[in-house]
Amino acid sequence: MKTKAKVKAKGLPFLLIMAICILLVQVVAAQPPTPFLISGWVKDGGGNPVNNPIVNINNTNTSGQWLSEAYADHNYYQLILSTTNVSEGNVLEFNTTDGTRYNTTNHTVTQENISDGGIFNFNITLEAAVATTGDIIINEIMYDPAGNEYWYEWVELYNNDTVPINITGWTLDDRTISEKIMQLGDYILLSENKTAFESRYGTLPCSIIEVGQLSFSNGGDTIVLKNATGAEIDNVTYEAIAAENYTLELNATSGWEEGRVEGGTPCQLNSVLVGPPNITFYSPETPVYDIEGAKRTFSITIDQTVDVN
Repeated sequence: MKTKAKVKAKGLPFLLIMAICILLVQVVAAQPPTPFLISGWVKDGGGNPVNNPIVNINNTNTSGQWLSEAYADHNYYQLILSTTNVSEGNVLEFNTTDGTRYNTTNHTVTQENISDGGIFNFNITLEAAVATTGDIIINEIMYDPAGNEYWYEWVELYNNDTVPINITGWTLDDRTISEKIMQLGDYILLSENKTAFESRYGTLPCSIIEVGQLSFSNGGDTIVLKNATGAEIDNVTYEAIAAENYTLELNATSGWEEGRVEGGTPCQLNSVLVGPPNITFYSPETPVYDIEGAKRTFSITIDQTVDVN
């Protein structure tokens, strides 16, 4: 009997420890959720405040959706949630607009966010809406290149507008232009074979977009540029005035001339728009008198590259 009593006594500490552990688990489980604040400012691309922004925040892991608080005379927004709404690893999707501009940004919640009690200074930029039609012009045409005509034919477009233009889905002679936004003063080149084009011209400072076989006539043709809705933006009817491997270039009066540079001027100012060179330095600066047959060296510096042949 004494032995049994000792065994029971020895088991008491173990039972006591188990009871304490269960109690601790219950205490931890009973801890209330803590607040989780999301806040920041909304600005435009120029850094100017966008007052009273609409910021919808979605938890893509739980399908939770909330509209943040905003103010008519301020660009600050905030949303007060709790840790029952967000967890480490959740992806929050921020959909922001002022009614005309839109932005979608994702943020993955970190353990640091949870410990800090929120996501602070999560600033959002609303870029200016990009126009989908505007003053895009056909600027240069290579219709009779040397070698394989189909591979090396190309057309250059130029953004002559005052704003960026999204030309995604536009067409040149019913050949679709892939996704592209042309900034102010941008050039782009449309060709059939980008690899062949680059093998001839090398790396250029503007985009080259493949649009399929162009098939321009060497004897004259009409080229039509349309926007994504099918509205005509520009058209050119040209005559065969350019020699082989020279381009047609748009001049200052919106007429067409044969370019002055063999191979054309892709992604550059048209050669017909370049005026005569200016002499920036010369020597000797005083009159020189020599006897007949004498030789003298003169130095002249001009402000552009010219062909002196």
